[in-house]
Amino acid sequence: MTALICAAVWDQTEAVELLLGVPVDVNVKDFDGFTALQRACLCHHTAVVRLLLEAPGIVVFEPKLDTNEDVADLLR
Repeated sequence: MTALICAAVWDQTEAVELLLGVPVDVNVKDFDGFTALQRACLCHHTAVVRLLLEAPGIVVFEPKLDTNEDVADLLR
């Protein structure tokens, strides 16, 4: 699990901001195949989701994942 994914899971917005300020692969997946964005959505961490959505190169929708609906629902 990456530092970015850990920060997303634990709702650490300041840590996410710091990590996004350095070269980091925002789309790397954890041991279960989830990205930081997907984990933040699953945990309902809206502020982290918003930060990650602004990250350059972020992949928002991926086929075959139920978390795609979570992103849309969380941001309504």
